[in-house]
Amino acid sequence: MKTEVYLLLGPAAIGKTTYIKQVGFPKDKLAIISRDDIVADVSKKYNLSFDDLYRFPPPDAEIGTYIPGFENCGRVIESPFVVKHLQPRSYEYLNSVNAEINYRFYNEFQAAIRNKDINFIVVDRVHLRSYERNIYFDYLSIDRSSFVVTAVLFNFQDKDTLDLISEASALRTKQLEEAGERVRTVSREVQEKMIKHYEPIKESDGFDSVIHIDTLPMIRKFLNKV
Repeated sequence: MKTEVYLLLGPAAIGKTTYIKQVGFPKDKLAIISRDDIVADVSKKYNLSFDDLYRFPPPDAEIGTYIPGFENCGRVIESPFVVKHLQPRSYEYLNSVNAEINYRFYNEFQAAIRNKDINFIVVDRVHLRSYERNIYFDYLSIDRSSFVVTAVLFNFQDKDTLDLISEASALRTKQLEEAGERVRTVSREVQEKMIKHYEPIKESDGFDSVIHIDTLPMIRKFLNKV
């Protein structure tokens, strides 16, 4: 039996986590690799809030300096390739913590593809750029024929998408705060940049299939927009 790998593609608050719950994967055969879950765990380890790891200095900040009030975030550095299209500058200390998050994220993926008891792997991340998706195929090259890789592409092309996911995200944040749980805030500006830099799936990417999911009607209903 081949292991089924599903890469979720879509901006934050588009309904990826809800989709995972609704599909009904057998829990004893399922591995979910969620970057948000890893961020929450690592940020707690370093006594940081979830949102601290998405904090950036002003775009025109001078490299090598400290920003008053944010000295504990480290010196200003040029952003690494993975976020440079969103933010040209980063904080050195926070960047090192994010590097640990990425290391753990890909380690969990490698562990899942080597686990013979796992038949379904769901990777929950935005995956809007080609390099974010292509890296998995390098890991799968150990035995590519043993895996079926599916891209789950969420619709974020409707003209009201940004309004919907921004409002849904704000409501979700409020609910988590009231429940005393850790929250993640993704600004509308960042969401807009993510969508702007989306790189469409190409036939040469290596996916065995692509599933198209439209959660926007569900979000409209949730927000009483219908």
